[in-house]
Amino acid sequence: MSQHHKRPNFEILEPRLLLDGNVMAAVVAGDLILTGDAADNAIRIDQTGLAGDHVCLSPADAGTSLNGQDDPMVLTGITGDVRIRLGDGNDWLEITDLTVAGRLIIEANRGEDELSLRSVAVGEDLPVERRHLRRHV
Repeated sequence: MSQHHKRPNFEILEPRLLLDGNVMAAVVAGDLILTGDAADNAIRIDQTGLAGDHVCLSPADAGTSLNGQDDPMVLTGITGDVRIRLGDGNDWLEITDLTVAGRLIIEANRGEDELSLRSVAVGEDLPVERRHLRRHV
């Protein structure tokens, strides 16, 4: 009786590109820095019930992650500016109940971006850069 060995057959698949958005968040020298990617991102920022140097960041839709994670995160040690670079894509940013000791800097790039600010206090400046940004202040 002879043994027949079958050779495995492999099929090469086409490359897939994930279109989910990711926002990187870090506290550097007291500044909160958020940097979006080229995909659509939707995030919420608030301080409700938190200490003055704490901020809660939350993905606002199923397609957005924060530092590669799907869960909300609380960052601490924020004593200076909040710098937000939304990146390309159609981005949505909601900021509520936030006190910023320094400047709140928001930069939007390509895409139809939407910004909502409610109960936000800024110690210094509030520059918002983008021509196609829909603002709700």
